[in-house]
Amino acid sequence: MFEVELLGDVYKVNACKTKYLADNSLAVVLTRRKETFADITVNLGVKPTDDNCAFVDTNNNKWAEDFLKTNNIAVPTGRFASSGFCMYPEYSFNLKKLKDLQDDMEM
Repeated sequence: MFEVELLGDVYKVNACKTKYLADNSLAVVLTRRKETFADITVNLGVKPTDDNCAFVDTNNNKWAEDFLKTNNIAVPTGRFASSGFCMYPEYSFNLKKLKDLQDDMEM
């Protein structure tokens, strides 16, 4: 379990892995009380470098990079992909730190 601070409030969340239906690539979401709290990654139609990599949604989650680094969940690869006017950083995730989304939602 991890903590996220947003607008002065602290939330306890789980970091979970799943897959995007479109291309079967890694998707990472934060859950809280069996509900999605935030989608950390975004599917851009660009193949990530490796199976443990994904592009982080810094457009909707300005805090995501700090959260991932602080909790040693993922590290930047140095690669970026664009969509519209946004550049999304690719991160390599420590899959051992992520729960399986389906298992987390069933608990």
